[in-house]
Amino acid sequence: MKKIPARFSVGENDINAADIPAVNGLLKQLNSSASEIDYKKIKEVMRYGVIMTIRDSAQKNVLIGMGTLIPLRKIFSFSGTIEDVVVSEECRGQGLGRKIMQALLDKSRSLGMKCVDLTSRPQRKIANQLYQSIGFERRKTNVYRFFNK
Repeated sequence: MKKIPARFSVGENDINAADIPAVNGLLKQLNSSASEIDYKKIKEVMRYGVIMTIRDSAQKNVLIGMGTLIPLRKIFSFSGTIEDVVVSEECRGQGLGRKIMQALLDKSRSLGMKCVDLTSRPQRKIANQLYQSIGFERRKTNVYRFFNK
C-alpha cells in the first residue's frame, strides 16, 4: 500500500463554513452537473452521517478530498452506504482516495455495520479499480430510483 505524504491529514466531520467553496469544487469534479451545497446541508449530513476529509497542511489545511458514510438501520441489520468519494484533480495518484476509503471502512467497523455498499459509474475506471482492490465486490442487482414529484 502506498504511503501518503505526512502533509496530508484525515479528519472526521470537520467541515466548516469556510470549506464550502472547496466542497462545491470537489463535488463539481465528481459530477459536473452537481448543484451547489450550502453549510446548512453539510451540517445536516454530518448530524446523521460521517464525512471523512483529507486536508493539505502545505496549503493551509485546505480541503482536498472527502467521502461520506451514511448509516442505514434496518429491522434485521445495520449497514452503510459510501457516497461522494472525491480527491481534487491536482492531488490524485498519491493514495488519498484509498486513505479516505480506509477511514470510512474503519468507521463502519467501529459503528458495528455488517456491510457497506457503494455505487460508481463505469466510466470512473480508476475509482472502480480502487474499490475492487480494497475488497468491494460487484453485485448483480437491479438498481432502481423513484423521483418524488
